[in-house]
Amino acid sequence: EEAAFRLKIGEVSGPVQTAQGYSLIRVTDRSTVPVLTEADFNRQRGRLTEYVLKKKRELAARAHMQGFIDAADVDPSGIEAAWRVVSNRLSDLHRLDSEVLWAIRTEAETLLDHPEGRFSGEDFVRELLASLPGQVNAVRDRESFREVVLGLAYRQHLMELADGAGLGEQSEVRDSIQETWLHHLEGLAMEELRTQVRAEITPADLYEEYSRDPSLYHEPVQLDLQRVVLADRETA
Repeated sequence: EEAAFRLKIGEVSGPVQTAQGYSLIRVTDRSTVPVLTEADFNRQRGRLTEYVLKKKRELAARAHMQGFIDAADVDPSGIEAAWRVVSNRLSDLHRLDSEVLWAIRTEAETLLDHPEGRFSGEDFVRELLASLPGQVNAVRDRESFREVVLGLAYRQHLMELADGAGLGEQSEVRDSIQETWLHHLEGLAMEELRTQVRAEITPADLYEEYSRDPSLYHEPVQLDLQRVVLADRETA
């Protein structure tokens, strides 16, 4: 916002750090928004409050993460040792090959130190195994590997803070974990059922189903929906 408002129409900014990375901002036009009346403001107060809270949370989270990164003391020898293991085997790392992971554990004793402790090769492997594919595949070169190490160390730090605050013992958190686990089991059960059913379907079954009413399969079945907005509960 600060970079955009400093520009004149037609000007382009230099690289500006944003939540998405770095951006170039070009001002194409300016318009004046009428001043809100007090009634307008009161009607929008709830949305404004949520926006301000969201922005303050984002800024606080970003400042907390940057503070951790600034305080972290990356061990160049540890990073280099781990990078030697994975540099020529990125595809193996992306699929979490056990041989590569074991080599990282043994070759990199310390990847970085931070005020709350040490982040070792073993810690890195443990956090990597708990990561989503997109996070694992983010390792493309030495610099991105270093960034992933910092990110996983910060995530481990956050989890330690959460455990220290007793968040894992709160009923809401435990209920959420249980619900996530049950949804996972349900997904596994449904996939197993679908696999069994698909195995039992024969070409004859498909032809018989199609023969009942071929018109159903001539084009996708469409359903037209319309949202009707009503003024109050009584009208609804």
